[in-house]
Amino acid sequence: MLTARELLQHYSAWSLPPAQKRGARLPYLSQWLGRFPVIDFFALLPDGSGCALTDRRKIAALLEEANTRRKRLQVLGESVCPYCGVGCRLRFEGDTGQVTKVRGVEMAPANLGRICAKGAQLGPTIRTPDRLSRPLFRLSRPDAFQPTAWPTALAYLGECFTNILHTHGPEAVAFYGSGQLDTEAAYVACKLFKGCLGTNNTDSNSRLCMAAAVAGYRTSLGSDGPPGCYDDIELADVVLIIGSNMADAHPVTFDRLKASRQANSSQQIIVIDPRRTPTAEIADLYLPVAPGGDIALLNALGRMLLMMGAVDSRFIDQHTRDFEEYRRFLMDQDLAELCGSAGLEEEALFRLARVIAGARTWLSFYCMGLNQSTVGMWKNNSLINLHLLTGQIGKPGAGPFSLTGQPNAMGGREAGLLSHQLPGYRTVEDGEHRRQVEEYWGRRPGSISPKVGLTAVEMFRALEKVEGHLDRRDQPGRQPSRPASRSPSDGQGSTGRRSGCLPSDGDHPAGGRDPACRSVGRKGVDQHQQRTNHRLQSQVVSSAW
Repeated sequence: MLTARELLQHYSAWSLPPAQKRGARLPYLSQWLGRFPVIDFFALLPDGSGCALTDRRKIAALLEEANTRRKRLQVLGESVCPYCGVGCRLRFEGDTGQVTKVRGVEMAPANLGRICAKGAQLGPTIRTPDRLSRPLFRLSRPDAFQPTAWPTALAYLGECFTNILHTHGPEAVAFYGSGQLDTEAAYVACKLFKGCLGTNNTDSNSRLCMAAAVAGYRTSLGSDGPPGCYDDIELADVVLIIGSNMADAHPVTFDRLKASRQANSSQQIIVIDPRRTPTAEIADLYLPVAPGGDIALLNALGRMLLMMGAVDSRFIDQHTRDFEEYRRFLMDQDLAELCGSAGLEEEALFRLARVIAGARTWLSFYCMGLNQSTVGMWKNNSLINLHLLTGQIGKPGAGPFSLTGQPNAMGGREAGLLSHQLPGYRTVEDGEHRRQVEEYWGRRPGSISPKVGLTAVEMFRALEKVEGHLDRRDQPGRQPSRPASRSPSDGQGSTGRRSGCLPSDGDHPAGGRDPACRSVGRKGVDQHQQRTNHRLQSQVVSSAW
């Protein structure tokens, strides 16, 4: 709280050119008045303070106006910031129904009261002349939209859905959502379509922007739930950031990381990025990896950790499988060649390996730099391998933390919004999972279809059909959503063949099961880019975690 005496000190300390009148300070002073509680200002003014009488009267008027305005402000409600993937909870304040101030909610675990410039400017966006505030209706596309009442719009929508279901069946409807939906809305949509209408044709933006992260988690850990949280930031000895410019893309989380570093001078930050971004400015170690060299770097780091003996053998024995295969895979590769593909000197990578090996806990953050790639899933696997290798997962201050692009992409997946999912990390192909959800929802046995629904791109392609019947059987090859030149790990759709898994190595368009035996087919990208077929996979998570 700024006291009246401190306010006076601020007022007296402002320096202005001698030619300017003292009253010119008032606009600057007025910026403070609405921000801090100021009580009995003039009772604390000493004689001879230098304030002109006219200034004192103007200050009194400003004080009265500010206090009146502050008393009028009411909490209008709370919401989640829609911009980036941090998921900041915000409190909206104002008077007469108008938002005049946006604050961060102090107890919200995602932002702890912090707010960035984007969130702070949400107020003016709520009421704009072109903002849609009521339903618009038209009978056909050539017609102009006309405003209508909510009951009319919902009745019309219900009639259309009923006619489609009676004419074409449940596979003729679909729902596409995004990470802007809150978890409750995603859950209701999942229950409506999968539990009541009988179709699994629901999907979200996670299929596109987060598919590589989802597939990486599922193939390495068996579930796509991130094994970490924001509280791990303060508990980590080392924070590794790869493929993410947090300073610009996730500023509130970045501010929390900076605050953690300031409070704990021994905490080390490592940034791996081809560009020297603003995030790299706070790094203790910055590694400018060559474009396309991520997997080579991570495999080289894994080999160095093996050579240094910096592995958690007990954790590996109790919680992983295929370690020997993974170890042979790394040791068979040429270290100098891996470093060359990463575009880095061996000494730089050994320095990184020593930092990781000496950390009691280390946490990794990654985003679209790893995900938006034709081998995005393999990049995720390579990073998760290192956490499993060192036992740095499932404990405070450690784990692979995927930063998302929208505030509730993870909530949609937890609610079962993807076409292969049911709520709570269950899948539609698992009979026991279907039975559990049917029982909980009070639906008769068999209400939930065992067939994986259409993925996002499959929905878009199906809509291009003349009759618009959303049935994968109508689509040549069952997988028109994945262009031949792209990897399914880039989010181009699920095969629908494996227990809800998003696409794995064997679905790569190059064919075969061994990416190490294939060339990339793109000049200038080393073969090591695809060498992650040997995954160190975790076993079922134990209660000890």
